[in-house]
Amino acid sequence: MPTPSSDSDHQVTHYANTPPNPPRYFPPLKGHCRFLNPPGHHPDAKDIVAVNHRGWPYRRRDALAHLFYRLPVSQTCSWGKTVYAPISGKVTRLENTAQDRLTLNLLRDLYTGLWLMPRKAGNTPADFLGNFLVIDNGNGVVALLAHLRQGSIQPALGAAVTAGQPLARVGNSGNTIAPHLHIHLQREAEWDQGRPIPFVLARYQHKGPHGWVTRYRQLPENYRLFSGD
Repeated sequence: MPTPSSDSDHQVTHYANTPPNPPRYFPPLKGHCRFLNPPGHHPDAKDIVAVNHRGWPYRRRDALAHLFYRLPVSQTCSWGKTVYAPISGKVTRLENTAQDRLTLNLLRDLYTGLWLMPRKAGNTPADFLGNFLVIDNGNGVVALLAHLRQGSIQPALGAAVTAGQPLARVGNSGNTIAPHLHIHLQREAEWDQGRPIPFVLARYQHKGPHGWVTRYRQLPENYRLFSGD
């Protein structure tokens, strides 16, 4: 059960299994973002959505098109944003050919993602993750980044990457409701079981009541506005 603790302008959620010194991530997206942890997600697996200065994932007037019609993914803040390596290591797995869905309809996508996909026979990792990249830090921990844009992954399989290096772009591939970046850390030996482990961001900016404040070795609260710059 998560228990919140707070200082004057920031709240961090802690979990019982969080180690005293969890691994530190380089922020994988720059600009205004929010962490999401939808129902059914492990508490240490995060979806990151880019937002505008008002905290919306698209222009407010696009909400009706998203709900009742078809919204092009290019209208969202997340689509095509550069994804940066959260840790240094070696690329051990990747998928770069899964197609992106280029229009959004909230009701259709919720039905597909929450009902149809989990019941589909013969699903592969790419059916759920879309285009994805796995980085092994050499110490038994890997970072998984998923739902990347088709053809956007830059490093080849087996390539060495450095934290902060551009890797790919945010897409809408796999089992998604809208463009976003899924990211988590896990043990290499447990990769197929998908057991995320706690992590923090090495540095980010948090919007408090008196403006932007730089934070170190913490994790923004879900749905709260922050910046990886």
